[in-house]
Parts: sequence; C-alpha cells; structure tokens
Amino acid sequence: YLWPRALDAALTLLDAVGVNPVLIGVGRNNGYMASSLGLPDVARELAQTNLTELQATGARQLLVLTPGDMFAFNRLYPERLGLSLPNDVSVGEVITLLAERLHHGELTFAPAPHGPPYAYVDPAHSVRIQPRYDAPRDLLSAVLPQDRVELFWRKDRTHPAGNTSLQFGNPQFADHLTWARLGDARQAGAQRLITEDPGTLFTLNNHAHRFGLQVEGLYELLAAQLH
Repeated sequence: YLWPRALDAALTLLDAVGVNPVLIGVGRNNGYMASSLGLPDVARELAQTNLTELQATGARQLLVLTPGDMFAFNRLYPERLGLSLPNDVSVGEVITLLAERLHHGELTFAPAPHGPPYAYVDPAHSVRIQPRYDAPRDLLSAVLPQDRVELFWRKDRTHPAGNTSLQFGNPQFADHLTWARLGDARQAGAQRLITEDPGTLFTLNNHAHRFGLQVEGLYELLAAQLH
C-alpha cells in the first residue's frame, strides 16, 4: 500500500521463474502494527482474514515480500494472537526464492549501468527471522556488481528505520531512528539506498532529501534488469 510498485515488480520476477501466485491480503496490514499499538482484537481480525483467504486458495506455500511479513505469519500469529497457518502450508520469502533461482542459473540479469555508490538496507525484523542477509546482497551483486558499501547498522545490528509503531506512539524517536539510518549511509559513502520493504522505503524516502540520498526499491531494480 505504501510502495505499491514493489508488488508489480515482484510479480514480474516470479513470473520469470515460472511462479504465478494467487494474491491474498492485497492492501491489508498483516496485523503486526495493530498488535504493537496494543490493539490485539484488530490485529487478530486482520490476521484471521489473511488466513481465511490463504485457506480458500488451497495453496501449499505462502510467499511473502518482506522479513516483517515472515515474522508476522511465523511468530506473531501463534505467539501473540493465538493463530497459526494450516499445517500443510510452508512460508517462504520471495527474495530468498529469487536468490536460490539465481544460484541455480534459472534467473539472470543484465548488469545495470555504472552509478554512484549504494548500500543495501536490511529491513526491520531481519534479525527476528532465520538469517537471510546474503540473499538480497547476492541479487544486488548480479545487477550492480560494483560500488556497494556496507552500513554500520546492518545484518545482526539492524534496527528499524522508524517505520514501526513508534511513528504513532513516539514520532520524534521514530524520526531519529530514520535519521540514524540515513546518517549511517552518508558516513559510509553511499548515495543510493536500496531495500525491498515498502514501509522502510516509504519512511526513508520521506527524509532522504535532507541527506542528499536516493532511495530505490530492490524489486523494481531487479525487474528492470531481467535478462
């Protein structure tokens, strides 16, 4: 909803590897935000609607777009909301799937033109799921083989970019988290920030001009360079 072009690009990439998903939960929050804001009934209603749609498809695999979605379906639902996926449904990330297909030679990209230094931003919740730090970086290396720098706040040091419930409960603190991410990028020498999480993209993009930075979606970048 906050960065809708990410979904179109992700669908283009999935189609390139022969995956044509049935969409569920379009435009609907996964329930995490409501849960964090102390609205468990709202969170449970959102989550249950997602699960009902999932069950209606008869799918055996749920592919999600971000680490936040992975955390919500795998941990938030059973641990905080008392809900769980059907036993015969596995959950996977689109980014991880694409990286696997890249390694197997089933997905190829044309290198993008040489540009200014860039950094990948690990989205919020990356540290709360099974480590997948290499997958997005491997995909980026296939299209932008040069000029990548690493941020200090990365991988197991990742912190939110201000796009969590703090933006409503403590907006000043949320802004400082966003500025810390952007300041980290400037200090590392990056001029472009790339990530796949719509909330992170939206939040960083709202403040990027203050730091002279450009914010780009990973899914869109990859889709544009499909070979």
